[in-house]
Amino acid sequence: MVKYVIGYLLLVLSLNSLAQEVKEIKYDKEYEINPEPNKGIDHFKKYLEKEVDIPLSLIARLKEGSVLFSINLSQLGQLNAVHFENFLSDEILKENINKVIHKYFESDVWKSAVLNGDSQSSLIHIVLAIRPKPKTGYYRTSVMVQVVDKPSDIWFVEGKPPVMLKSLIKKLTRSIPEFETQTTLIYEIDESGNLLRFDAETDSRYAVLLSEKINDKLKGKKW
Repeated sequence: MVKYVIGYLLLVLSLNSLAQEVKEIKYDKEYEINPEPNKGIDHFKKYLEKEVDIPLSLIARLKEGSVLFSINLSQLGQLNAVHFENFLSDEILKENINKVIHKYFESDVWKSAVLNGDSQSSLIHIVLAIRPKPKTGYYRTSVMVQVVDKPSDIWFVEGKPPVMLKSLIKKLTRSIPEFETQTTLIYEIDESGNLLRFDAETDSRYAVLLSEKINDKLKGKKW
């Protein structure tokens, strides 16, 4: 009888860091007074660069690209609509940008455009460039699970974890500020499906923190 099974998880982190930068903001026409927030157009640029989240669905397939969109303002400087000319075919990114812009208008009043002495509705075109930025941003995590102490019995069936283990590890990895390009974790399960240990093979801070978080999540759960 096999008392326990030893397996290992190999985590491979491929740095695919992306950052966003507002490359251009231009108006649909020349105004005497341009529409802009009370905090200034530079504040709005920095806000977009900081708050727009790049979704994982885009990170996995994009090296570089640009999002083109426009914001339509009323004569009172209120937001009427956000129009997208190009959102890199990513609906999540489009939704993220839309939410961020609406949130900004909730916290800051915009000055309306003025032309010939009168307030005007206006259209502001924005180019948001997404490009690689080394050592910061996001990364993808691929997880491989393999049993290494497998008996020769033809009836052997691998123990199934009580949670979606790969998804859990990917989620926990993003909560740890440090990262490694490759990490190995060792786990042991007894014949009753109890987790005996989930340890880091190295003593790096990242590996130790990750194994601690996994142990906390799986504590008391049977395989």
